[in-house]
Amino acid sequence: MIIQIGDWMLERACQQLCSWNQLYKPFGPISVNLASAQLHQPGLMAHIQQLLETCKLKPESLKLKITETFLTGQTEAAFDALHRLKQLGVKLSIDNFGTGNSSLSYLKKFPIDFLKIDQTFVRDLIHEADADAIVRSIISLAHNMRMQVIAEGVETPAQRDFLVTQ
Repeated sequence: MIIQIGDWMLERACQQLCSWNQLYKPFGPISVNLASAQLHQPGLMAHIQQLLETCKLKPESLKLKITETFLTGQTEAAFDALHRLKQLGVKLSIDNFGTGNSSLSYLKKFPIDFLKIDQTFVRDLIHEADADAIVRSIISLAHNMRMQVIAEGVETPAQRDFLVTQ
């Protein structure tokens, strides 16, 4: 049922963003998790294009999140699907970065716009030197690869201040 649930979530997110854009000054993007099974759907591109048109959304207002573990062992079809989504203008994000296999070859191969640092690193940021080093490394790597960085679970001013200065 993951395909049906994932499609429903994608549809609801696009409809909600459309509604917000009508009521308020437009903002974005909205992030939606994309399951591996969805990426292998033959009609995924057409479905997303139709949603964007129906909801009057710019492609860059949709950010699709995939987990780091999803990237490993993907087929050429999945690779091609991500490239087609990128060509459409949809933003792509790796969620929970640093907790999976962290294969750097996948970062180079896939057309990723954002790396989302997992909250386990952010939580330990100020108190553990290793967490500091990992977060600094992820930020540096992402910036050098022309990716933006999102830190998940920032809860304190000290964490925020550390991240802003990197």
